[in-house]
Amino acid sequence: MTLFEALTGERPFARGSEDADGVERWPQLAAEPAPLPRTVPDMVGEPVMACLRRDAGRRPTATELAGVFAELSDRLPKYP
Repeated sequence: MTLFEALTGERPFARGSEDADGVERWPQLAAEPAPLPRTVPDMVGEPVMACLRRDAGRRPTATELAGVFAELSDRLPKYP
């Protein structure tokens, strides 16, 4: 959620109600995340959206995510 919010300034899911239970409290249990803007490159957006998968077993691990972003970092222009 933090990566999505850093890219968009928005939350990927509606805010739940603290007084409710289940899906009303945690909408991310049933809802799909909001899409990223088309201005976000796929090489950045795909790993971010992978982190928001409902099935935790299909989300990247921290080590996998670090590897993806290390590759992206290597592609950035180098400044003196």
